[in-house]
Amino acid sequence: ERLPATNEASSKYARLAEVWVAGDPGKALAWANSIEFEAIRSQTLTALYRAWAMEDRGKAFAALQGIQDDSFRRKIFGEMAGQVITQDPQGAADWARGLEGGERSFALGLLGNQVASRDPALAVKYLNEAIKGGNAHLGEPISNIGHAYALHDPAAASRWAMEYSDWWIREPAVAGVSSAWTASGPVAASE
Repeated sequence: ERLPATNEASSKYARLAEVWVAGDPGKALAWANSIEFEAIRSQTLTALYRAWAMEDRGKAFAALQGIQDDSFRRKIFGEMAGQVITQDPQGAADWARGLEGGERSFALGLLGNQVASRDPALAVKYLNEAIKGGNAHLGEPISNIGHAYALHDPAAASRWAMEYSDWWIREPAVAGVSSAWTASGPVAASE
């Protein structure tokens, strides 16, 4: 209660939430939601949910439904999914496939993004599974996969990016591929 609500103290709020959620998630969540200042509240909630996902993945993801702001919920979901993917890379695909709807697609896209630098073919596989679920805010993962793929095999990545007929897939795929080409060979990229 005596902790000042300042930008300098925001990391202390986040750390308190991380510690508190391990012992009493309900009270920690209620406290974090009651923080008056938006910037501190959002940083604290993000830290809380990330830590909670490591403690009790099921309850943490279920509690996300209480967040009314779709954009903020998606941001936190992405943070938590990244935590799951990093913590359990082998089980992450099964976990993502066990989700439903847009969350399933988004998690598979994030998983593809995570593995793209070491295995572009596997990343494309996860991405194609994600795409089957619909447009679940996959622009960034698609672009990142295109970039990583182009670093491994520019010609194959170019063919891959152009094979999509839907603009919402093709546009970020081409952007990712071209960003890798531009960085490594600007003349070749322009040609």
